[in-house]
Amino acid sequence: MHKNRYKRRVARNRQHIRRRMAYIFRLGAALLLLSTVSLGLIFGYDFFTQWDYFKCRRVDIQGLHRLTRTEILTQAQIRKGINVLAVNLTLARKRLLAHPWIAEAQVRREMPDRIFVRVREQKALAVVDFGRRFLINTQGQIFKKLEPSDHETLPLVTGLNLNDLNVAGAPRSRPFKAIMSVLRLGSRRKSVLPNSQIRQIRVDRDLGLTLEVFNRRKIIKLGFTNYPGKYSRLVGILDYLKKRTGVLDFAWIDLQDLNRVVVSPMVVSNPAGKDKEV
Repeated sequence: MHKNRYKRRVARNRQHIRRRMAYIFRLGAALLLLSTVSLGLIFGYDFFTQWDYFKCRRVDIQGLHRLTRTEILTQAQIRKGINVLAVNLTLARKRLLAHPWIAEAQVRREMPDRIFVRVREQKALAVVDFGRRFLINTQGQIFKKLEPSDHETLPLVTGLNLNDLNVAGAPRSRPFKAIMSVLRLGSRRKSVLPNSQIRQIRVDRDLGLTLEVFNRRKIIKLGFTNYPGKYSRLVGILDYLKKRTGVLDFAWIDLQDLNRVVVSPMVVSNPAGKDKEV
């Protein structure tokens, strides 16, 4: 009886050892296969990323206006002659988006020897002064600090504070909405007050917006409401002043109330000007 138990125990031990050996063998075979495949992939990657057949012979770039081709290639760290398979497209795109003047970017390879880059540059709309000056884009978002190298001829906005900024999920302040309305009107084709002629927009939280316009710093008071109507009225006022004999120019125009528009003209006989309602 004891002898049979001993034989069964020995048989079970042998079976257990065989299973463990089989497991170790399969694990070793799997590791060997994985190592072989990994080495194959490494050698294959090295082979294809060094093969002249995939050498970049052309880089196409679209969307350039302000930036140069050299700046784009330097920012993306792409050079002519690089193997197109060696270019990390995701990393190249992230590098481009890190540039303050680039709003959107796309990078792709066109086999076997081309790389395609498309960018959308930021469009500066105005300079906002918070003690330090920043550029805002057409969505009213700050995208960079104003640098001497920017050479931007844009309206200067004063009187806003940081709480007025266009923050995602938060409603815009009344002064900020007013600023954006005027700037968008000034961006229209044949606008009576194009943004290029607006030197400064001053914000008064009680009275509204005051514009310094044209080269000789003429003043136009707009208030807070109905800017399209006020721009339309301004067209008629400027035409009237041009046709009026003896009137050289205007010092200021008050359009805060369209029912009582006040113009301070500059006349030949009286350089100091005389307030006049029109």
